[in-house]
Amino acid sequence: LKFDTESMRERLAMIVKAAKDEEARRNELDKKREAALKIRNENRQTQAKAATEKQIQVAKQRLAAYEESIVQKRSENARKEQQIDIKRSDTLKKKAQSKRAALATERIAMLPQILDMIAVMEAKSKKHETKINARLAEIGVLQKTPPAS
Repeated sequence: LKFDTESMRERLAMIVKAAKDEEARRNELDKKREAALKIRNENRQTQAKAATEKQIQVAKQRLAAYEESIVQKRSENARKEQQIDIKRSDTLKKKAQSKRAALATERIAMLPQILDMIAVMEAKSKKHETKINARLAEIGVLQKTPPAS
């Protein structure tokens, strides 16, 4: 067995070259992996940002819809309050009108009694006037003449 240094050197050189080529290939794969990871992370961040923006947009739309519903409810409540006020006003007017009608009816019903009372008062007044005139005539201040009616 002959020890061939030259062929050993060539073999060693080939092994070293193969190892360097393998290391270079691994480094290249690592770089590609890192680039892919970086791109994947950037994509995830972009997707997360897009999802967040979408959530923000949806939240803004919900908020706008909620605010619109509040405005509509307030408007509806104001309209209902106005209707209630109108009904209340109409009710008060009807009650006042009803009271006035009842009072007028009561006064009309009392008219015969009032007319009777007036007639009685006039009669008493005439009777009293006649007595006064008779008394005045008695003492000579007035001549006895029936009062003009």
